[in-house]
Amino acid sequence: MGDWLNEMPIERIRGACKESGLINPGVEEAFAMTMEDESMPVVLGVARTPI
Repeated sequence: MGDWLNEMPIERIRGACKESGLINPGVEEAFAMTMEDESMPVVLGVARTPI
């Protein structure tokens, strides 16, 4: 899962993973895109289903 950090904060992604029953949510700011002197951080999240 990926989104712009300002639209989907890290804690919200972690919470959505946990509420969905997913485990081990690894969520972090992965990189930032810069355009016309504006930096837009991108957050990526990975989780898995329980076995």
